[in-house]
Amino acid sequence: IGPFSAFHTKACLAVAAARQSVMKRLSSYEPFNKMADAVLYGGIVALTYSLVALSANCKHTAQDAVQFVRYDCEEGKYNPVASLLLTTSEGAVKRLFSRHDANEIHFRNELLAFLSYTSLNIGLTGVPVPSGNFTGSMLIGGLIGRMMGALVRDYGPGMAVSGVYAMVGSASMLAGFKQMAVAVVVFITGAANDLGLIPPLMLAVTISLLLNKLINERGFDEEQILRKAIPFLPPEPPRLMDRVVALDLRDDLPSEATLEPEADYRSIEAALQQDKVDCFPVLKDNICIGFTTRARLQAALEVWQATGFVEHPPGVPRPKANSDAGGEQMGKWISATVARESSFSGNVLPVKRLTERAPYTILEDMPGPRLYALFAKAGAKAACVISENGQFRGMISRKGLISTARRYEEASDQAQYDETIADEDEEQSLVIPSPP
Repeated sequence: IGPFSAFHTKACLAVAAARQSVMKRLSSYEPFNKMADAVLYGGIVALTYSLVALSANCKHTAQDAVQFVRYDCEEGKYNPVASLLLTTSEGAVKRLFSRHDANEIHFRNELLAFLSYTSLNIGLTGVPVPSGNFTGSMLIGGLIGRMMGALVRDYGPGMAVSGVYAMVGSASMLAGFKQMAVAVVVFITGAANDLGLIPPLMLAVTISLLLNKLINERGFDEEQILRKAIPFLPPEPPRLMDRVVALDLRDDLPSEATLEPEADYRSIEAALQQDKVDCFPVLKDNICIGFTTRARLQAALEVWQATGFVEHPPGVPRPKANSDAGGEQMGKWISATVARESSFSGNVLPVKRLTERAPYTILEDMPGPRLYALFAKAGAKAACVISENGQFRGMISRKGLISTARRYEEASDQAQYDETIADEDEEQSLVIPSPP
C-alpha cells in the first residue's frame, strides 16, 4: 500500500495542478466557472456511483439491515456496492472495519467500489467545495485491506477476519498519504477500541511510510502548502539554521521602508511602494520604537486624499493595499482618525501613533533556532534586530523568515551542505540559494 499511496498522492497533485491551470484560463468567468466545475463533477460522481451500484448482485439481509443500503433490491435484500458508495465515507469505513460482516461484502463488490471510488476521489482534488482526503484515504485503504482479507479467507489460512485487514490497510494508506505514523496508529486503534491491534498497525504503518518516502519526499498536505506558497512555519527550524545568527536572517529591507515617528506624505507613499514589505519599522535616532502596518498607512493616506489635504500625483501608481488586512479594521479606523486630525494640524503624519510600541527585539548574535521559536510558537509577526547598544540593525518578519526557512530546507534537500567541512569553514559550507 505504501507505493500505491505515493501514486495516489502524485495523481491528486497532478489533477489539482491541471484544474488550477484551467481555472486560471477561465478566470474572467468567475465565480461561474467554479460553480460549473463543482456541479458538473457532482453529476459525474452521482451518475457513476449509481451505475456501478446497479451492476452488483443483491444479497439477502443476514444480520442488521440498518447497516446496509437496499437501493434497487427487493424487500429483505441489500446492495453491497451501494452500501459502500451511496452513503457517507464514514458509514462505509464503519462497514469495512466491522468484524461481523465478513460474508456480506465479497471481493467482487469491494473491487468495484475500490475502482470507482479511487478514480473519482483523485479527480475530486481541487474542486471548489468543502471536502477532504482524510476519510477518503481511510476508505481507499480499507477497501484494499478488505480485498486482501477476502483473498486470504478464501485461499489462505484465514488468520483474521476481513475487518482487521481493512483496519491495517486503512492505516497504511493514511500513513503514506499524510506521512504520519504514531497519530494514525492511535486513531485507528481508538476507532477499533482494541489495543491488540497496535503491533500489526505499527508494522504496517512503518513499512508503508518507508516505501512511500522512497517515492515522495513530502506528504500531500505539505506539498500543497509549498505549491500554494501558504505562509506556514514548521514547528522546528531547518537543520541548516543551527549555524546562523539573527544578523544572517534579516529581511532585505529597503531604506524607504523605515519611517520616522513623524513622516510626510511622500515618505509614507515611498514606503508603501515597497510591495514586499508589510510591516514597517519606526525609528527614532536609529532606535526601533515599534512597527506599523501597510493597512494602517494606506488608510491614513486615503483619508488625507479624501479631505483634499494632498493629491495623488498623476501617472504614479497607487500603493498596493495589504491583502491580509482582515484583522486590521480597528487599526485602520484609528489611522483614519489620526490622519484626519493631522490634516488640520500640520503637513506630517504622526506615525508613532499608528505604531505597535514595545516591539520584540533580538540581539544581532542570537542563534537562529532560538529566535525561530519566537515566530513559530509565540506567533510574532516582526522583530527588530539590534546591536548591543540598542542600535537598529534590521528586521525579521514572519513572512521573510518563512521564505528563508524554505530556502534552507531546499538547500538541505539538494545535499548542498557538507558536514565534513571544519568549523572554521562553516560559512562556506552553507550553500543557500538566493531569493528570486
